[in-house]
Amino acid sequence: VDPRARNVARLSGVDVASSAVDAVTGASTVLVAVRDHDDLLEVLDGAGGVRPHLAAGTVLGVLMAVGVDEIRELAVGLGEASVHVLDAPVSGGGELARRGEIACLVGAPTTVVDSVRNVLHQLAATVIMAGEAVGDGQAMKAVNQLVAAVNLLGVAEALSLASALGLDPATALRALASGAAGSFMASDRGPRMVEAASGVAPTLVNRIDLTAQELSVALGIARDYGVATPVGAAAEQVFLRAARRIDPDADDSEIVRIVESD
Repeated sequence: VDPRARNVARLSGVDVASSAVDAVTGASTVLVAVRDHDDLLEVLDGAGGVRPHLAAGTVLGVLMAVGVDEIRELAVGLGEASVHVLDAPVSGGGELARRGEIACLVGAPTTVVDSVRNVLHQLAATVIMAGEAVGDGQAMKAVNQLVAAVNLLGVAEALSLASALGLDPATALRALASGAAGSFMASDRGPRMVEAASGVAPTLVNRIDLTAQELSVALGIARDYGVATPVGAAAEQVFLRAARRIDPDADDSEIVRIVESD
């Protein structure tokens, strides 16, 4: 466990467990937020894994993008031990998370959701019921991430164009916000893109490797269901180039540097 995260939790008044097993023992609701499906399996089945320590009736909430088929397979396996999976990936990014304003995209039977509804509303300002089947939350997260990643690249390209035309990027952002081109990505990432383009490393709010990973999951789901996503695939190529040239723990607004250099 990252000692920095443990310290932040302590300073926020959270009781910090000594281990993952210690954290889940006796808990009726367990929330997991890790990078990807492999990390989720490591938490469950790796050294010190928690799967054997989840009591019957426990609700395991999965808060990140892992894939539709993957979450359904997990639900079947845990269901054999009477553990319920709450498919509940979050959306909104680091800044909204800090303000307590993220959204939670939920896919689970109503009975499971009702049993943890208070927890969900403590976690997220907005709870969207994507459907009553495990996997529906992952599906909605894929839809969300496809739009988010493409929008992020669109803002980066627009600011790059503004700079090439001799326009002030900050003024360009205000222009975008005032009309039909306004978006969450423009208002949230745009100011940090201006910093990155000027050579100033922006504050880390949303890791670029996580944004890329979530897009990859979304595109994989689209392929599995036979949906063509040529714009999303083009966006993925930009993120793949970024992976070779930008630190993985850099803010995803730094993607503007890749756009400007191409």
